[in-house]
Amino acid sequence: MDLFSPLETVSEHQLQTLGTVLWDWELPCPVQRLKRLSRYFEYYKETYSSYVPEIVAGPNAVAIRSHKDIFDIIKAIKTDAGIPRAELTRDYFAKRDGNKDAIPPTLDQNRAFNIAVSVMAMISSSSDRHESLLESGTRPIPWRDNMTFNEFLEKALPKTDNLLLNDSKSSEEATAIKAAISARRLKKKAGLRFVPTDDLREHLQLDRKEGVDGFDPNCLHFENASYRSEEEVESYHYFGQRLMDLYEELQNPTPRGRVEKWLERRSGARYVMLATLIGVIIAVILGLLGLTVAVFQAWVAWEQWKHPTPSG
Repeated sequence: MDLFSPLETVSEHQLQTLGTVLWDWELPCPVQRLKRLSRYFEYYKETYSSYVPEIVAGPNAVAIRSHKDIFDIIKAIKTDAGIPRAELTRDYFAKRDGNKDAIPPTLDQNRAFNIAVSVMAMISSSSDRHESLLESGTRPIPWRDNMTFNEFLEKALPKTDNLLLNDSKSSEEATAIKAAISARRLKKKAGLRFVPTDDLREHLQLDRKEGVDGFDPNCLHFENASYRSEEEVESYHYFGQRLMDLYEELQNPTPRGRVEKWLERRSGARYVMLATLIGVIIAVILGLLGLTVAVFQAWVAWEQWKHPTPSG
C-alpha cells in the first residue's frame, strides 16, 4: 500500500470475505446476494477510502495496510465485545505482528477501529480524542476508552420499547398502525421528504421542522422474516418509537405552509378552521359580486330615469 494513498480497490473475493466476517457467509456466495448488497459495498468502499495513515509513523507502522486488517479488527471486536476499547485496541496491535517497532501511533490505532465499527454497524464512532469528527464531517458518537463495544452499541442504539407495537395483546391495533405507515402516505398526506442515510442512528429519524425522514435504502431489499426463528415474535425494540412518531405525523401532520402554520396544530381542528375560512372567503366574494351587480343595476336605472327613451 502506498503510504499517501487509500487502500487498493476491493475485489469480489474480498467482498465475499467481508460477508463471511460480518454474517458468517459460506463461500462462495451467490452472485445475486452480492448484487443485492451493492449499496452496502459502496458504503464500505467509501468508508475504507477515507483512511489516511499517520505520515510520521513510517510504512512499517500503519494501522490499516490492507482489507485483511479491517477484517481482522472486526473479528477482534466481535470476539471480545465485552473488553474496554483501550485494552482491546492495545492488545490487538501488540499481538498483530509481534514487532514493537511496527505498532502504529495511538491516533492511527483509534482511526482503524473507528473505520471497523463503521463497517460493522454503520455507525460513525470516535475515540476519546474525537479525531474522526474533523476527518469525516459527520457527527460521530464517542466510543470511550473505558467502554466495551456492547456498551457502545447500547448507547448508540438505545432500546425504546413501544408497548403498543410489541405487546401481543394489541396485535390487531399494531397491525393496523404498521399497515398505515407507508412511504406513499407519508409523502402525500404528511408532506415528508425522505433523505438517504448511511448512519443507522438516523434511520427513520423524523425531523418535523424540516419535514424530512432519514431512511436507509438497503431496507427496501430485505425482509426480516428470513432471519427470525419460527417462535420469535416480530418486535421493534430499537425503532418502535420512531415508527409511532411517523404514525402520529400521519394522524396530525405538522403545519409547514404559511396558512397551515397560522391554523391550529391538530388536523381535525385545522381542517374545520380551513373549511370555515374558505367558506368565509367564498361568502365575501359572493357578497362583493352581489354588491357589484346591485350597483350596476342601480346605475342602469339611474341612467334610464335621467335619459328616458321617447315613446313612439
